[in-house]
Amino acid sequence: MARYFRCMASTGIQIFQVNIGKMCNQTCKHCHVDAGPDRKEIMAREIMQQCIDVLNKNPQLKIIDITGGAPELNPNFRWFVDEIRNGEGQTNFFGTNYRNFYQLFSNNFILTTTIFR
Repeated sequence: MARYFRCMASTGIQIFQVNIGKMCNQTCKHCHVDAGPDRKEIMAREIMQQCIDVLNKNPQLKIIDITGGAPELNPNFRWFVDEIRNGEGQTNFFGTNYRNFYQLFSNNFILTTTIFR
């Protein structure tokens, strides 16, 4: 079987995925983080700042995937995105499950949205 698989080598890391909480306004059976309205865990602003520091030190991280329950329910969400956008060298390609994300932050960077219902 080994002859069918070639040796894989990493070409580097380009995606920075960060889960900023389990709070969500929905309860979806497919949710991989078990998020919901009864979940109150959210990432603190201090931890978000540490994420921003990592991004600023690693310009090869070109895709920032913000996930969670519903990331926009974190009270520091907009601050977090603004700080990432003001960073040092990211392409600022964001992914989130927030439907209106593109309306809030659509100037000067590429955007993707993923919605599951």
